[in-house]
Amino acid sequence: MNEKMKLTNDELSLMSLFEGLTDVFPIACKIYEDSVFFIVNKKDFHKLLASGFRMLLHRPGGRRNKLRPNHIISTLVSELSKTVGKNISITFYDGDLESFVRNFFRLSRSDTVIIRESGDGNKIVTIIVDPGKRGKVIGRGGSKAKVGREFARAFFGVKTIIIK
Repeated sequence: MNEKMKLTNDELSLMSLFEGLTDVFPIACKIYEDSVFFIVNKKDFHKLLASGFRMLLHRPGGRRNKLRPNHIISTLVSELSKTVGKNISITFYDGDLESFVRNFFRLSRSDTVIIRESGDGNKIVTIIVDPGKRGKVIGRGGSKAKVGREFARAFFGVKTIIIK
């Protein structure tokens, strides 16, 4: 991490709750309005899958025939959202800026991520997406963009993220 993130007591409490429910301690957490963003180390992906699988099996009337990783993680996110009472987002961190940006903003292969360094050494990330997808990437009221910028600054020293 390049810069320290300041966590509130509520964010620390949610990180502990997340760990208690999943056996995975998140790297970071940010509460923004009605959303909670968790950053989890990519090496803990299988632990998260196992927790989601357990939740899927113990869910009353839960469908056990959809055991794809995406479905298991979405079940986990759904259960966490119900418990916390806010929208939950989980992003995996592996130390690579481009993959972090792609994961956080849920970008597809057709979306473009350009990372450049300015003359004074500041990193600037430009994301180019289809105009119809831009609102989803930015988030309601710019929430996802704001939190994404904060995480990118803290983890990678990124000065700004531009979404076009």
